[in-house]
Amino acid sequence: TRRINDPAECKDALALLSKWVESKGLT
Repeated sequence: TRRINDPAECKDALALLSKWVESKGLT
């Protein structure tokens, strides 16, 4: 696992996580 130092990359990761959560209907 590599560290995320780029704020934009971190935002992208959070966006992907949000989409995954929504797709699972966990919200």
